Amino acid sequence: MAIRTNQTVANLHRIYALHWYLTSPGVIRAGSRVIQNVRKTGKDAAGQQWLNDDGVLTLASNPKFVIAIDGDATRDGTRITIQEKKAYNEKQKWHYPTGGDSRQVSPSPSRAESISIRPDNFPQSWFYIKSAASGLVVDIEHGYFTDPMKAGARAEMNHQKIDNGDGRHTLLELQLWRYEAGFLINRRTGFVLDIQGVLPWLRWK
Repeated sequence: MAIRTNQTVANLHRIYALHWYLTSPGVIRAGSRVIQNVRKTGKDAAGQQWLNDDGVLTLASNPKFVIAIDGDATRDGTRITIQEKKAYNEKQKWHYPTGGDSRQVSPSPSRAESISIRPDNFPQSWFYIKSAASGLVVDIEHGYFTDPMKAGARAEMNHQKIDNGDGRHTLLELQLWRYEAGFLINRRTGFVLDIQGVLPWLRWK
C-alpha cells in the first residue's frame, strides 16, 4: 500500500485548490458573459464599474479585463464577454455616439432617469456603445423566449435601431446607455452592465 507523505498531501491540496479556482463560476476570467444586473454598492459593485480607456471599456477593479465581442463582430446576436486586454484589437474598441435625447422615456419610468451623470470621457446624454470593428451596438437580448426586463439578461451585439417616429421605441431604448460613477446604465431597464457569475468575495482574486 502506498504511503502518502506530508508533501504529497500538500501537493494534492494545491491541485484541488487550483481545480476549484479554475472551475468556480465566481472567478473573473476571460470568456465570462456580460449581463445586465441590479446596481450594487461597495465591493459588491467591483464587477459593474468601468473606465473608458481610449475607447476600451476596462474593468475598474482589474484593468487587465475589458469588454469585447466574442465571435463574428458583424452578426446580430453575437456574444459580449470579458477578455484580457490586447493592444490594437478592434473587437475591444468602442465609440459612443449620442442618441435618444429627444425621445420619450419608456412607459415604465427607468430608474436611470433620476440619476445625475458626470462625463468621465463619456457623453453626458444617452449614447450607443458602438463597435469599432463592425458598427453594431451593445444591446440586451430580447425575443420570444427572453425577457430583456429581468436582471441577468445577457448583453449582445445588434444593428443599431432607427427612430422612425412611431411608438415608444422600447427596443431602441435597450441600446441606449448613460454613465454614472463607473456604471453603464440602460435607458429601458435601469439595470447596469455586470459580469455573469461573479461572487463579491471572489472578485479580488
